[in-house]
Amino acid sequence: MVKHDQRSDYTSAKDHDKQGRHDRLLQERYDDPYRSDSKLKQPAICRQCKAVYVKGHWTLKQLTADEMALAQQVMCPACQRIHDNKAAAYLTISGDFMLDHQDEINGLINHRCEQEHKLHPLKRIMTVEERPDSQVYSFTDAHLARDIGVALYKAYAGELDCRYSKRTSILRVRWSRSNNH
Repeated sequence: MVKHDQRSDYTSAKDHDKQGRHDRLLQERYDDPYRSDSKLKQPAICRQCKAVYVKGHWTLKQLTADEMALAQQVMCPACQRIHDNKAAAYLTISGDFMLDHQDEINGLINHRCEQEHKLHPLKRIMTVEERPDSQVYSFTDAHLARDIGVALYKAYAGELDCRYSKRTSILRVRWSRSNNH
């Protein structure tokens, strides 16, 4: 089910499985101000995380000593976001179920992040804020936040709400479930 309102683009995951991959709307509307349209001189290496930019993509490839000597030292978009404290997305997890299954939920989130990071080193958790009734994660990549929200929804049901603001270029994902579900 896809809905739109004037303030933001809104997508709901209630009928996610019936529609197949639900990221098409986000791909069309997601405009990342930290993503450059111009290509870097290759190879380039992030001086913070050591991710390598080669063939138009950021990877975890190891460079030879000769390649390292030629590599341009830069800051990758993810490290720049972390430095600027400007998240691309937030995921808020709440509800009685979250409080009772926190370790299991954190395990799912960490596993998903590790798997994504191997393929896409710019997809990372920036911060985790523990609140009395919720956890708020900030991410360097909007797709990762959305994918984790969908994974929580598929694993535990509950309610999933994704809202993208064109004005701020930030995705806000909320997943919640009560024990009465």
